[in-house]
Amino acid sequence: MYQLRTNLDKRVVMAIAPSIHAEKKIRKPADDYERLLAEEAKTRGELFAIEERLLAADENHLHVLAAAIEAGEEEPPEKERPKLEAARAALERRGAAIPLAIDKSEAALAGAIVEQRESLLAAAHARLVDARERARLALDELSAAREAMTTERGLAVWLRSFPQGAGRPPGKGTPPVRALLGQNGEPLAFGNVVAALQADIDQPGAAA
Repeated sequence: MYQLRTNLDKRVVMAIAPSIHAEKKIRKPADDYERLLAEEAKTRGELFAIEERLLAADENHLHVLAAAIEAGEEEPPEKERPKLEAARAALERRGAAIPLAIDKSEAALAGAIVEQRESLLAAAHARLVDARERARLALDELSAAREAMTTERGLAVWLRSFPQGAGRPPGKGTPPVRALLGQNGEPLAFGNVVAALQADIDQPGAAA
């Protein structure tokens, strides 16, 4: 695992890439870093494929040699192995050089992130404000939709039991969430679930 000077590993960089790409001065070093990581993976794959081809070539040559021995002939030259060995050597050199390029790219990306930290924070702040507002609206919509669901379910039960159950009013309100159990093993009240989600939305962070 190649480490940035900021202790940010490449998995984190890939995770935050969509966000930091919004900053123009970050885009190129981030793109370069991702390209080099992809090149590293590609080189490893190609080297593995060459190794597989070398094994197959050796197996094939054994059969050719067996046939030559059976016919009393000299061992024929291996035509494919020299080319494959040359390709393997080139890939091994490339594989050894790529980490050096990655190290430089990581340093450039780390420097760009530090330099543009305030711009990135401002952009993150704006996105967080927008996301929180969307979450609040979604939670309001969820509460309203669940209340409507409860009403319609209650009406359906009432209609199925009619006329025997005519004296019992259709169910309304906000029943507990049966799939979520509290510490006492009882289903959590829907209001408590909403409150927990609201607290999660409003938790302290970069944006109010």
